[in-house]
Amino acid sequence: MKNKVHSYYKRMQTWVDVWVYPGLLALLAFADVFVIVIPSDGILVSSILLRPKKWLRFVLAMTIGSVLAGTLFGYLVEQHGLELINQWMPSLTESWIWKVTENFFGLYGMLVLFLAAASPISFQPAVFFAIVAHTPLIQVFLVLAIGRSLKNLVIGGIASKAPKHLYKLWGIRSDLEEVGAPDRP
Repeated sequence: MKNKVHSYYKRMQTWVDVWVYPGLLALLAFADVFVIVIPSDGILVSSILLRPKKWLRFVLAMTIGSVLAGTLFGYLVEQHGLELINQWMPSLTESWIWKVTENFFGLYGMLVLFLAAASPISFQPAVFFAIVAHTPLIQVFLVLAIGRSLKNLVIGGIASKAPKHLYKLWGIRSDLEEVGAPDRP
């Protein structure tokens, strides 16, 4: 299975010079919010390693895709609550990140959403708790936009300017291995 995924991403990256490629990145980042198995950070990094001069374009595309999906996720939670989570991602409410996020959100509120959005962990639990706490959707959107922009700019900047330091970033290594990025660029 790992080889099949690896070959899929390699084929996708042959499109790196096609004008629709940033749109494809945005679509993958959007889908990652709902299926949680797409190594979006690895795809971003490997794309930047292929075309370092396009790093800002790729970062913007990934940020837009994940922020729009996170906001849609928040809207759906607002409309359907925990039933939606249990139907769509039943294992999410049992995960360690869900439990940690629930505890921290109770203590620190929107800071948790920002930290989740600015890190490589799943931010969906934080969005859920923000919506359950009656946080306006526009505020969730803005915090996601700031956090994801910061995260993607840091990852993208390192990938384009100092790629040898990529493997020092927490939470990135497994995504890089999954997409078949070079061990040490």
